[in-house]
Amino acid sequence: MKASFHTDESMIVDYLDNNLSQEERAVFEEHLEQCSRCRANVGQQRAWLAKLEAAQMTDDPQAIADPSTLNRIRESLLTDMTAVNQNPINKVQFSRRLSWTRVSGIAAAVVVLAVLVPLLATHWNQGDRAAQQAIDVLDYQQNGEQADHETSAEIMTVDSGSDTTGEQAVWRVYEGVLADLPALQIFFEETVDESLTEETKTAEPATGESESVETSRDYFSNRTAKLNRTGQSLLNVLQKAESVQIAVKNSSEQPVMILASYPMDIAGQTKQELEEILQTCQNPVSIEIIRYADLQIKLSAYESGLEKRLIPQSIDARHNWILLLIGA
Repeated sequence: MKASFHTDESMIVDYLDNNLSQEERAVFEEHLEQCSRCRANVGQQRAWLAKLEAAQMTDDPQAIADPSTLNRIRESLLTDMTAVNQNPINKVQFSRRLSWTRVSGIAAAVVVLAVLVPLLATHWNQGDRAAQQAIDVLDYQQNGEQADHETSAEIMTVDSGSDTTGEQAVWRVYEGVLADLPALQIFFEETVDESLTEETKTAEPATGESESVETSRDYFSNRTAKLNRTGQSLLNVLQKAESVQIAVKNSSEQPVMILASYPMDIAGQTKQELEEILQTCQNPVSIEIIRYADLQIKLSAYESGLEKRLIPQSIDARHNWILLLIGA
C-alpha cells in the first residue's frame, strides 16, 4: 500500500479492536510504517480510547471524579474531534475480502431464520387451540370420574333420529325363552319336555319395549329344553353380568344379539371366557367389547333408535358391554 493513500476510520477502529485478519493486519501495519498521517490518526484514536476508558471506569463517573475533572475530559474530547473534522484527508476504500468463516456464519443465520419463521407462525396461529386443549385437560383432571360419567350419560340421551318400532323394526327386543330361538337351540339338548311347552308359552312375556333390567335367569327360566354343556357354560358367564338384553332380527335366519354389561376391570377376561366357550359353536359367532360411551353409535349402526329400546337407563356408565352376535 503506497504512502500517498490513507485508510478510512473504520479500518483504524477494526485495527484497534483486533477485528482484522492476520493478512489484513499485516498489510495495514506495513502501510502505517510508510504513512505518518495514518500513524498520527491511530495515535489520536488510542488517546481517545484511553480517555473513554477513564471516563467509563464506573457506571457513575461522579463517584470517582469531581465535576471539574469530567468537564475537562469532555472539553478535551470535543476539541480533538473538532480539529480532525476541520482537516479532512483523502480516503481510499481499503478492499477487504470476506473470509469463508464470515460467509458461512451469514448463510447459517439465513437458514435458521428460514426454518424458525414458519414454525413460529404456526405456533402463534395454534396458540388459542393449544390453550383450549390445556383447559380441557385441567377440567378433566379436576372433574375426574364425574365428568366422564356425565359425558357418557349425555351421549346416551342424545336423540338419534327417528325410532323404528313395531312392524317396521329390523331388530325386536326379545323377552321370551332362549330355547324358542332357532339360532340358540345349539345350546340345548335335542330332547324337549312337551309338558312344559304350554306352560312356557303362557308364562312368556309379550315382546316389546321394556323398562326393567333383565338378567340371564329371566331368559333361561321356564325353559322347554335342558341346556347342554356349552349352554350351561354360557349361562354361568351371563349370570355374572349386571344386565343382559337380547334382540332378535326379523329375518329368515333370525340371528340373535346378546348384550351383557360387566365392570370394566373384568370385561376383557369375560370376553376371553366367552371366546373359549363358543370356539366350537356351529353357528357363526362374533364377540366384541363396547364402551358405554360408544354404545349408542354401535347399536345405531344396526338400527336407528335400537339403543333406546334395548338399553335400560339405570345401567352404570362405568360398565363395558359385551356384544354377542349369534347366527348372523
